[in-house]
Amino acid sequence: MSYRNPKIIDDKSGQVLGQAIAQGAANLGQGIMGMEKARRDALALEKKEAKDKADKTVLDNRNEARLRADYNQRRFVYEENLKKTFAGFTPFLTQEHEVANQQQFDISVEGQVYGAGGASFNEREKGVYSTINSINSLTTDLIAVSSAFDKYVSKGGALDETTFWKSYGMDDGSGNIVPDNGSRTGLLGMSLGGVPDYTAELVRIDKDLKRDDDEYIADKGINIKITDPKGVDTYISQAEFSVMARQMFLEKDGNASVQQIDAQTKAFFVANKITGKTEFNESFVDSKREVTVINNKKREIYQRQLINNKGMEEKRDAIIAKRTAVIMGRIDQPQMLKETLQDLNINEAEFKALKVDTTALNPLTLAQTQRTYLQEKGLELFNKTSQIKEGKGGQLYYDVLQSSVSAADDETIAQVENQYYTNAFASLSDTKNIKADLTTIFEIGSGREIKMGTSRYYPFDMTINDAGVITVTKTGIMAAGGGTGGQGGVGGGINTDKKPYNMKNREDVLNFIYATTPLLPKDARALRDTIISRYATNATN
Repeated sequence: MSYRNPKIIDDKSGQVLGQAIAQGAANLGQGIMGMEKARRDALALEKKEAKDKADKTVLDNRNEARLRADYNQRRFVYEENLKKTFAGFTPFLTQEHEVANQQQFDISVEGQVYGAGGASFNEREKGVYSTINSINSLTTDLIAVSSAFDKYVSKGGALDETTFWKSYGMDDGSGNIVPDNGSRTGLLGMSLGGVPDYTAELVRIDKDLKRDDDEYIADKGINIKITDPKGVDTYISQAEFSVMARQMFLEKDGNASVQQIDAQTKAFFVANKITGKTEFNESFVDSKREVTVINNKKREIYQRQLINNKGMEEKRDAIIAKRTAVIMGRIDQPQMLKETLQDLNINEAEFKALKVDTTALNPLTLAQTQRTYLQEKGLELFNKTSQIKEGKGGQLYYDVLQSSVSAADDETIAQVENQYYTNAFASLSDTKNIKADLTTIFEIGSGREIKMGTSRYYPFDMTINDAGVITVTKTGIMAAGGGTGGQGGVGGGINTDKKPYNMKNREDVLNFIYATTPLLPKDARALRDTIISRYATNATN
C-alpha cells in the first residue's frame, strides 16, 4: 500500500546560495554563513520528512499486515466451520462472507490508515460488523441443527412416535403469527436432513416477497428456500431459522395418564420400612376401623382408613393443577397436544370445541374454560385410579385387605358362614351370658362395618346391653328429626339410623340375622331358633 498523493519536496538551496553571492562583497561572509545555515536547515527538513514518510510506511504496512492477519484468521475459522455444514450452501456463504470481510477490511484501512471517521463512517463500520456476525451466526446455527438430524429424522423423513416438530408459526407480514402445526419446522428438518425429494438453498431477497395474490411469503434478507416433492417453495427467514434452530423438536416425556397416576402414588402411598410393602400415607389418615364385605362367594375383612378429606383434597388438587398446567403449555403445539389428550382419553374434537363461557356471571376466557375442563378430567382420572373411595356423607377412605374366606366351587359363602355360626354356638360354655356370647360371635363393639351385596349395608358399629338388646347404627348420619342418642332428638322424632334388636324376641333375632349375615332363610331361621332356645326360655313372638 502506498500514498495516493505523495508530497513533493521542493529543494531551494541552490537559489538561496546564488542570492547570497549577489549581495556584494561586504555581505559575502555573512550571507554565505546565513544561507549555508538555511541550506542545511532545508536539507535537514527534507531528511526528516523523508524519514517520517518511511516510518509512516512501515507503520501502515504493519497495520495492514495485522488487519490482513485478522481477516485471514476469520477466514480460517469460517472455512473450518463451513466444512462441517451443508455443501450445498457453501457457494452462497462463501460469497456473502467474502464480500462482507472485504468491506470490513476496506473500512478498517480507511479508519486506521487514512484516519476516516465521523458518524457516517461509524454507522458503515457497525453495519459491516453486523453483517459478518449475521453470516457467522447463520453458519453456527446450520452446524447446530445438522447435528440433531441423525437422532430424530429417519431416511424416510418420519419422526418416532414420541417426537414432534415444534410449531413456531409464521409472521403474516403484519406482525401476526399464523399457526402452522409444525409444518414449517418439518419442511426445514426434512430438507436439511437429506430426506429424498426435499431441497434447500440459501437466497438473498432484496425486498419483502409476496405472491400474485398479495400473500406474504418471505422477509427481506437471507432466507432458506425449501422445495418439497410437489415443487412448492417455502421461505424461512434467517431470523426465523435462528429461533427454530434452538429447538426444532419436542420430545414427549411419557404418557400423561401414567404420569398423573405416578404422582398420585408418590403423594399418598409410602413403603413400610419394616415390611417393604406399600401403604397408604398415615399423614392423611384420621382413624381406622374394620369392614366386613360379604358376597355370594367370598367374605373379606378390610382395615378401612378414614381419610382427612381437606388434606387429601388439597394434595389431589395440586397434582391435577400441575398436570393441567403442562397440558395448557402444549396448546400451541397441536401434535403434542393431540397425543397428550389421547393419553388422558380426552376427545380432541370436544376439547377444541370449547368456547368462551359468556353465560357465567363472570365470563370465562377460552383459556379458563379449557383449564376448568382439564381439571374436571383430571379429577375423573383420580377417582378411577387412586383407590381412594368416597363413602356416605362424603367421607373419603382407603381399604386394606386383612383376611379373606372363599367358598368352594360347589358351595356359597352363606353355607360357609352357616357352618361358622353352628360351630361357634356349639363351642360356647354353659354360662349362657348373652352379652358376652353375642359380642364374641357377632364381633359386637369391634367398630367394624358390614356390607352384603349392594342392598344390605350397615357401615357403623353395633352395641349390646346386659339385657341382650343389640343396637345397630346403619350409616352414622342422623335422620331428620332424630337425635344422636338414637331414640329421639331435635324435633322429637326417632333416629331411624339406629335400629335396636331384642335378641330374646324371635322376630327381632331373625331380622338381625338377615341384616348382618349372608345366611339363607332356612339357615337364618335355624340360627334364630338356636339363639332363642339358649337365651329366651320364655321367648316372645
